[in-house]
Amino acid sequence: MPYTSIERVKKAFLQAILTTLISIVIGFSFKIWLAQWVAKPDLALFHTVIDIISLSLILMTGFRSSMIISFAQTKNDRDIINIFRFSLVCMVLLSWGAVLPYIKHQLHIDVSYFELVGIILGLGLKVYFANLVAMYRLYHISNKVTLLDPISNLLMFLFCYYLLGLSPLSSLFIGLTLSSLIVAGYMYKHRRELITTQPLATVQFNPALVSFVKKSFTASLEAGACILMIFIAILLTIQHFSIDELGDFQVVVRPVFTYMTLLFVFPIYRFVLPELAVCVRNNDLAQIKQIKRWVYRLSILVAATFMLLMIFLFTTLCLTTISRAIHRRGPRSVALLTVLSVHDDQCLSALLYKSAWPLYPKFNHPR
Repeated sequence: MPYTSIERVKKAFLQAILTTLISIVIGFSFKIWLAQWVAKPDLALFHTVIDIISLSLILMTGFRSSMIISFAQTKNDRDIINIFRFSLVCMVLLSWGAVLPYIKHQLHIDVSYFELVGIILGLGLKVYFANLVAMYRLYHISNKVTLLDPISNLLMFLFCYYLLGLSPLSSLFIGLTLSSLIVAGYMYKHRRELITTQPLATVQFNPALVSFVKKSFTASLEAGACILMIFIAILLTIQHFSIDELGDFQVVVRPVFTYMTLLFVFPIYRFVLPELAVCVRNNDLAQIKQIKRWVYRLSILVAATFMLLMIFLFTTLCLTTISRAIHRRGPRSVALLTVLSVHDDQCLSALLYKSAWPLYPKFNHPR
């Protein structure tokens, strides 16, 4: 029985939420485990390098929406894929020529060129095959890859660290490279079982392909602008804070934004936009309206859920963080303690007093 567009969107979206939640649990558990024994500077450097490299390759995800729409309208996958191939090769070469020197010589991050080149190659291949899977609307492969990605990353790290005897930092870089290659190979194999690979060839431009290039460029800028807001915080943290504070941000703060994006932004690109493109091509206005109403209801539900969670859990998170910071930093927390104790909050004042009193017995209560 064939599904309508709204039924396909709901089914794929809900399956994606489930697999993404499992993926987040695996990935976050892996981060917690690493944070317990891997040096914080190593974790901070690893995540920072990956973020800087990802920023250049994330621009290629902007091609995904335009590839989906153009293929739904023209069915000219050969020329669309070849344009994407040439663009991706240019971006990878640009990353090698500009991003790697920036990491090594401007940020003075001590990582070998071999590991950096491997990361760019692995992530580039993963982006390439992920865009092809999305263009052909192979939702079942996309959902399996969401689950496979953190599992392969964990297994490759264990392989590099325990079997090859590499250092934790090298195991993180080489493990991620191997994991990306495994995921790329999985997408290639299962996509090829359904759709043959288009040959590398010159592109025969026509008005539709020119429009595709323009849309891809605009979509890449939009994707880059959205993600850049998170990366600006990382770059500012590098410049103005210590390596320990950078590690706190990378391991604790940034994953919250990343996981929210994985849960509720990427599924829009993966599932909603392809079906909308098909509906637009078929002039199916009824399905478009149904998808629109469903996405609006889902957006309101998600926004309200996170807002309520932040309202009721924000105080607990802040108090726990402040308490740990006071015990860890000692005298450096006097200024923080003084500023925060100005507010007439019995719970906050009591917790701060209890946390700081063993450190400053000669002081009176800050209030």
